Amino acid sequence: MSCSESSNNNNTQLSATQINFEASEKDVPLNAMYWNLPETDIAPGAGNYFYLDQYSISESPSLGEQRVTKTRTNLTSTLSLPATDLTPARIVVNGTVYVIDDKSIIKIKYSNGNIIKTYATSDNTQNLLSFVTDYWSASTKLSGVIIGSDFASHNLGFTDLGEPHNFNENYSWLPNSAYVIRKSYQENDALFLKDWSATRVSTGTNVIPLQIAGINTIEAYFNYRSSKGLGPLVFDGMSFNLTDGTIKTVQGLRTWIANTPKPVTYKPTTEYLTISEMNGMLYEGAFISAQTRILVNDQTNLGSTLDYTVSLNDQAISSIKKLINF
Repeated sequence: MSCSESSNNNNTQLSATQINFEASEKDVPLNAMYWNLPETDIAPGAGNYFYLDQYSISESPSLGEQRVTKTRTNLTSTLSLPATDLTPARIVVNGTVYVIDDKSIIKIKYSNGNIIKTYATSDNTQNLLSFVTDYWSASTKLSGVIIGSDFASHNLGFTDLGEPHNFNENYSWLPNSAYVIRKSYQENDALFLKDWSATRVSTGTNVIPLQIAGINTIEAYFNYRSSKGLGPLVFDGMSFNLTDGTIKTVQGLRTWIANTPKPVTYKPTTEYLTISEMNGMLYEGAFISAQTRILVNDQTNLGSTLDYTVSLNDQAISSIKKLINF
C-alpha cells in the first residue's frame, strides 16, 4: 500500500492496529501462501502448486473505503498456477445464492479502530462476507535457519511435506526478512452451500442440491434416512439425527444447524453442518456465526489451533523462493 501524505498526518486519529497496518503495509503487505504438495517422500508434480496471493491498496483507508488489487505469484520454477480459485464458495445472502471467487471484489475500510475486509459481488452491488481485524502487530524480524525453526514449524506447514531434497534445509532468512501477525473474526452470520455436482467445482451460483425424489423438507429428509435404514447423517465420524440440531431461519432459508461443530481437524474455525430448504430442494452446507474467531491449524500439533495468521514481507518471500528446489 502506498499511504498518502494526508494519511500519515492523520495517524493520531488511528488505533494502534490501524497505525501498525499503515506502517507495516509498506514493508509487509497483506498476503497468504497456498500449497498442495505431496505428503509422502515424492517430488511435487502435476496437480501440485505453491503460490502467493498478495493484496494491495493505493490509498489509506483513513481516506475512505479502498478497493483491493490481488496479485498471484508462483513461488516455484516447475509447478503451474491453478487457473482459478480451486473451491469457489457459495454463500447465501437474504435467500439468494452468490459465489465468492477470483472475480469477487475485495474492499478494505476502517471502523471503530479496526480494519474491515469485505468480499462483494463482481459488480459491487452486494456485500457478501466481512472480516474484522482487531489486532495487527508491528513487524517482527526473522533470522536464522528456516527449516526446523519455531516460526516455520508453527506457521509454514509446507516445510514438513515432500522429500527433504525439495528444500535447501540449511538455508536462512535473507537480511531484513520480517512478518506481521493479524487476528480477525467474521462480522456477520454466514451460510454456505455445498455443491453436489460430480466435480464439486461447478461454476457460478447454480448449486446442485441433495437429490432425493419427493424429499423437500428437513424433517422428511431425516425421516427418509430412518425409514430406509440409512441411519444418522454422518460427517467426518460424527453422527447427526434431527434432534441433534436446531431449525431456524438463516439468511432467509429454513435451516437445520447441528448443535455440535465440525471437528477442528476438518475446519479449525468453528463451523456447523447445515441442511437448508430452498425452492423445494434441500442443500447441505455450513454455518459460521457472527463474531466467530478465524482460526488456523497449528502445524506442530494436530487438533490444536492458532488464533492468528501471518504475512511475510518481500525479503521473507524471496527467502521462501530460494528455500525450495522445485
